[in-house]
Amino acid sequence: MNVGLMQKQTTQLVMTTELRTAISLLQHSVLELSDYIYEQAISNPLIDLESTPSKDSIIERSTLRTSSKSSSESNDFSPIDHLNLERKTLQDYLLYQAGLTPYPESVKAGIRNFIYSIDENGYLAAPLDELCMELKISAEEGNHILRLIQELEPAGVGARSIQECIQLQLRKLPERNPLAERIIAEHFDEYSTRRWNDIARKQKVTLQDIQYIHDLIQTLDPRPGAKYNSDITNYIVPEVYVLKEPNGLSVILNDDCIPKVNLNSGYLALLQDKQSMDYAYLKEKYEEVKRIQQSLAQRHSTLYKVAKAIVEHQEDFFYEGLKALKPMTLKQVADEIEVHESTISRITTNKYMDTPLGVFELKYFFTAGLGANDATSGEVSSSYLKDLIRKLIDAEDKSKPYSDQDLVSIIEKQEKVSPSRRVIAKYRNELNIPSSSKRKRFAEVHCY
Repeated sequence: MNVGLMQKQTTQLVMTTELRTAISLLQHSVLELSDYIYEQAISNPLIDLESTPSKDSIIERSTLRTSSKSSSESNDFSPIDHLNLERKTLQDYLLYQAGLTPYPESVKAGIRNFIYSIDENGYLAAPLDELCMELKISAEEGNHILRLIQELEPAGVGARSIQECIQLQLRKLPERNPLAERIIAEHFDEYSTRRWNDIARKQKVTLQDIQYIHDLIQTLDPRPGAKYNSDITNYIVPEVYVLKEPNGLSVILNDDCIPKVNLNSGYLALLQDKQSMDYAYLKEKYEEVKRIQQSLAQRHSTLYKVAKAIVEHQEDFFYEGLKALKPMTLKQVADEIEVHESTISRITTNKYMDTPLGVFELKYFFTAGLGANDATSGEVSSSYLKDLIRKLIDAEDKSKPYSDQDLVSIIEKQEKVSPSRRVIAKYRNELNIPSSSKRKRFAEVHCY
């Protein structure tokens, strides 16, 4: 073996600045892309925007365009719906109520300190003994302050567990239910694991009574503070519109909401003078503008090709609905428009299509499928199968709910496909539908 210098030619993939820009713009939504272009225009004097719409105007344009498709909906839009209203937090609401109470200032000070330890769901986040130690008060005084907070609205606030939260709400009902309060106080573990027979035997009541209590508890809110901390409504701005035309379906991209990036002609003359002190800076910014323009054009072209491919593959869906949704993979579309599968994944992320049937995320149209028993029937998409499972369970006899095996048999007869019981159980869990034993209901009664 000898040590020496040798020349060797190799090829390797390099992540250039142009490629990074193109990839990042592919996965931007309309709102994110508008923000990005606006930020670039601030830092680059060579960028001249034809229009720089704000987020509110983007939402307004999209809403107007969507509603204009139906004359019956054309008057539903109101700019007031999009006002960025100030929201009060749960702590603000509790502090306001505490300020109206007739308690001494020392007690109010303790209440305020406790309120800042209540989390966004309305629960006391810190242990009571730690709060008492921090405020240098006795456990008796701490319990008294906590009880005062628990008297405030919303009902259930200040609880230390979900059991206590339910108890607080039951006590504030217009008509208190002693049986419900006893069950939650004495049999909470059995209730939560649905061991209703044990509760009925110990309380000497019927299963119908337990069912009535269950329905009552279902009306309560396990997170009483969550509604005070909800974010401002996020509006969906479609990237693509699909319209029904006399000669078929047409695909239109939502380009009206994206600022047009042009070169500022005032700086072009300076670029001709290579001896200028600013030439290097202007040259760099010029290349940046060209890079952005090229990436935007590539994004536009790729998005249109993907949307067009989706519409062609799923044409029956736009006329017949979910039952006509066909199985389709990212690789199928990638091979068709000759790009990498990861490009399809990026261009369909957080982007929506406005169709005659409603607004759908682009990824919604990519779904796995189950082969039919009859070769002439094609395949059934997993999305349709999930929807069918939900409808069958909604329409079932609640006193004799369908087991997963029952659902397999029904679907085999209706759709001529043979999903396994495991697949049915998987889809049912994805739909957050409990098992048949937990869906079973007893005869309706009026409980005391």
